[in-house]
Amino acid sequence: SEALAGARAQPVTSALLVLIALILCALIQLTTGRTAGVEESLLRSFDEETSRMVVVRADADSGLAMDILGPLRQINEIEAITILGPAWDARNHDLGSSAQAVAVRAMPAELCVDTFTCENIEQLPSALLATGQAMQLLGVSPGVGKLAATNGSIYGVSEQLMLPTHLSSLEPIVLQPLPSSALATQPAGMVIALVREPEQLTAVAGLIGDLINVPDKSKIAIETGKSQAELRASSARHGASYGHGLLAAPL
Repeated sequence: SEALAGARAQPVTSALLVLIALILCALIQLTTGRTAGVEESLLRSFDEETSRMVVVRADADSGLAMDILGPLRQINEIEAITILGPAWDARNHDLGSSAQAVAVRAMPAELCVDTFTCENIEQLPSALLATGQAMQLLGVSPGVGKLAATNGSIYGVSEQLMLPTHLSSLEPIVLQPLPSSALATQPAGMVIALVREPEQLTAVAGLIGDLINVPDKSKIAIETGKSQAELRASSARHGASYGHGLLAAPL
């Protein structure tokens, strides 16, 4: 009662104290909200798909075949699998040997369901699939124009191929779909595994290495985004520490 009486006796001072308290509360709310927003934005930048990739590169004579797709699909921590064969060049047949060349790689036709966006997949494998950028460079379009391979074979382009975001660095590219029955005899030049969480990179890379059974492991190289995952964890720790310090200051 005495405190209330004193507050009423000094209305200006009391009003100023209430105003200061409200300003401090608002400042604390804005500080914590801003800190949390900056931290979330920073971590989101590290969670891009390219930082969750395990890439296996194999020599053409390494002995790694495309039928490794089946065992890799059994790893629950992998979100998407891509298997590509060794690259070979193809050019517009009508423009001759001086025309722009684009890399062509074989792939399991079933990836048109799991990874790539392909139309008329019931017709596969029937011809080559090209991305929009590849068709523009080659001067062909679905059903129009033919591609000449370096070995003299002639191919048509059946349709446009859409790459997922994490494979955009492969542009421009042309893919040759292969049936499941042919995968055991087809060499794999590249395996790309998209891991669900950055923290799972090391474990998944180890599992993939164990599944690859080839005579000479020196012909296999496994690359991961491990450094980016470690940088993400470090940034999360520093962001949390900075946020706590910034909150303590107005308090």
